Amino acid sequence: MRELAAKTIVKLGNSINQLFKMEFNVNETMEWVKIKPIIFMSWGVSRRLNFSNKALCLLVNGRYFKSWVVITLDYNDTYTVSFLKKDLTVKTQIQEVYCDQLNEIIDDAIETNPNYLKELIAK
Repeated sequence: MRELAAKTIVKLGNSINQLFKMEFNVNETMEWVKIKPIIFMSWGVSRRLNFSNKALCLLVNGRYFKSWVVITLDYNDTYTVSFLKKDLTVKTQIQEVYCDQLNEIIDDAIETNPNYLKELIAK
């Protein structure tokens, strides 16, 4: 697998710094993301990055979304799932996601519902 360019890592880090609220256990969160392994595998995750326990970043190749999904933890102990454009700026976000909802919400956005992200952006 080819290495991510340093320029991409820096841009991704800049986006994460804007999204960051509090540190969390990324490995534990990843277990919730993969709670339904067959669904997780359908996303075509080619990269998984832990940014110093500030964010869990997944480079996905889903049916309806192909870019970075960034998961951060908020002060109220819920997650924000951010979907980044190709230029690594935020396309849209889903806030107040509980840990047991991560798999389903991400799947709806990138694999299952072609209008899910469009509807979020329109709000």
